[in-house]
Amino acid sequence: MISLYTDPRMIQEKDFPHEAPPHEKWRFLLNYALLAPSEYNVQPWLFQIHGKVVELYADADRHLSVVDSDQREMVIACSAAFLNLRIALRHFGYREETYVPSALGPPPHQLIAKIRMAEPFQCSEYDHLLFSAITRRTTNRHIFDERPIPAEILEQIEQRAAVGGCWVRSLQSDDLRTALEELIVEGDRQQWASPAFREELARWVRGRDAGFSDGLPAAARGKGSIAGTNNAFVVRTFDLWRAEAWKTRRLATGAPVLAVLGTISDTPGDWFAVGQTMERLLLYAYASGLQASFVNQPIELPGLRQRLNSIIHSTGYPQLILRVGYGPPASLTPRRTLADVLLEIQPEQEHGDFI
Repeated sequence: MISLYTDPRMIQEKDFPHEAPPHEKWRFLLNYALLAPSEYNVQPWLFQIHGKVVELYADADRHLSVVDSDQREMVIACSAAFLNLRIALRHFGYREETYVPSALGPPPHQLIAKIRMAEPFQCSEYDHLLFSAITRRTTNRHIFDERPIPAEILEQIEQRAAVGGCWVRSLQSDDLRTALEELIVEGDRQQWASPAFREELARWVRGRDAGFSDGLPAAARGKGSIAGTNNAFVVRTFDLWRAEAWKTRRLATGAPVLAVLGTISDTPGDWFAVGQTMERLLLYAYASGLQASFVNQPIELPGLRQRLNSIIHSTGYPQLILRVGYGPPASLTPRRTLADVLLEIQPEQEHGDFI
């Protein structure tokens, strides 16, 4: 039996169990899924293995009911984990078959997707490139350098985003960037004015002591962030939006690229598509030497989300706001282990719903 890693980032390619049965291969590959990004680093995923099939579930106990009332960000995070799993499976030489339901199932374990290990095949160089970034990628909340991003990399990022009904808008003009920055600051003001928001954030703020496998350590929030304090009481009790907005504005202003990722419609299927596209872009950016993080405040507030549409002249639905650039290395966030997220392994069942 393959041992469970105490830190998924320590997984080594050389340990892949080529001769083991499918469920043991999945136990190895799932470590890569655990390294996907999620809001507040809540890691809202659970997995169940049925022989050649893995089922991905959202863990309703980790749903952020204040900033993510419709479960949109939860689905996006789970989808990103699913993309990591798909890439890892391909990297080790297997084609996949997938199934994504049209609606979320009932809590506490809500089915997000299924994947079946299919026949061996030759992985593309692009997927190998993405795989190389999975264990190293992290969300970077430091100020980025002013160095511009080469046009060919930006072109690749935009082309890779235009799949699965997704679109990307890169804000180039000073007027558009300023309007977006003001919207982000307004998002900080509205969110920090809410005791419920501060209470929810405080539950995921982590101190400097080791031992946590989820949440936001101070170092991961970046220098100068009030939300990154190791004192959850401060976050819970005080409306410190001015200090947080000052830091957020600097993050946005200093980013060579501010981009909005969106969809034509706004269903769970669209959120899943965004999660796949987002993680693909993040991995490609990291493999290209870039760093990235999110400034999603306007999208987490319905009124501001509508105003964002008018700024970028879109008739669709903004889903994420990315800042991309070159910067100093970021601290790695803690991760839950496979033992934390793996439901009981079940015998293989018949599954007729794959594509």
